Amino acid sequence: MKSFFKIKNTVGLNIGVNDLTLMAFESGRNKPKILAYSSLKLDSAKAKSSLENQDGYLEEQLRTLLTKNLVGKFDANYVFVTIPTINTFSRTLQLPIKIKNDLANAIDLEVEQYIPVPRAALGISYEIINQDAENLNVSLSAAPTVILDRVIQIARSVDLEPILIEPSMNSIARLIINTEKGNLNTLIIDIEVSYTDIAILDKVVRVSSSIETGARHFTQAISTHLNISPEKAQQLKVLSGFSKGNLQDKLTEALRPPMDNILTEINKIVRYNTDRLGGQSIEQVIVVGNGSNIAGLSDFLTNKLRLPVRIANPWQDFNFSKLPRPNRVAISRYLIVAGVAWLDPKEVLND
Repeated sequence: MKSFFKIKNTVGLNIGVNDLTLMAFESGRNKPKILAYSSLKLDSAKAKSSLENQDGYLEEQLRTLLTKNLVGKFDANYVFVTIPTINTFSRTLQLPIKIKNDLANAIDLEVEQYIPVPRAALGISYEIINQDAENLNVSLSAAPTVILDRVIQIARSVDLEPILIEPSMNSIARLIINTEKGNLNTLIIDIEVSYTDIAILDKVVRVSSSIETGARHFTQAISTHLNISPEKAQQLKVLSGFSKGNLQDKLTEALRPPMDNILTEINKIVRYNTDRLGGQSIEQVIVVGNGSNIAGLSDFLTNKLRLPVRIANPWQDFNFSKLPRPNRVAISRYLIVAGVAWLDPKEVLND
């Protein structure tokens, strides 16, 4: 279709349950030039409610994000939006080639079988990622229409027009593909404040899952186990964590229950990818998110998973130009929104 949008800037907006983030790029550059960015912490309970109810909370927070917290400026009236992966359903389907001419109906049957939400209440997108003489591999994403409609309403409240909405994990995957040798079969672990998203990336997100264990739970576990304040527990988590030291045994014991929750979910998703989807072996593990700053985390996971693990650090591929860079702690909030802002607006608008 012919675009009526400006395409000077590419603007990403992440509507999460813990924060709002925005980032704008100058379009058409191999190394993205950041024109503006902004973040705002949210009341998670209010944000979750506002994603499903027209209560005005997220509209008010978005206005604050743009009017009080914005660093830099951008010139665009459209936006690419991400929503929490935990509110979406994503998977890769293997279907017989003979149903290709009736793919939409075949997708509906799969949705009715595997997604615990009525088909009429879902917005669905899918694409064929590859095929051979016998089978099609189809990437499927779905989200409740009530959330999709709310996201559109929220963005339009500040005169931004959403032209794409995707799960936050898809944005993380795009970032890893562009900056972190994402051509390898990759297990992604995104540890956010109150949840962790896990996905397998093999050119596309083949399967993803979310659990309600996040950075906050690690801090609470240390605070309770050592009987110290949450502030002191946060400090110990970042400075000592799984690293060797005087408190290593006590900290590891404290951190084990929430970490075991994540490891159990990782094992489930890896088995599903191998047994049900015929996926290839994992070649690398990349950890991102607010909770990736636990000291010694990559070495701990390397020993547990028997795979090379590293913490993502994509920012060398970005040009902040004259803008001040966010500090080391704050910059991790922008990973999701940087991934969606990396989209080529011409490619999306011409689909």
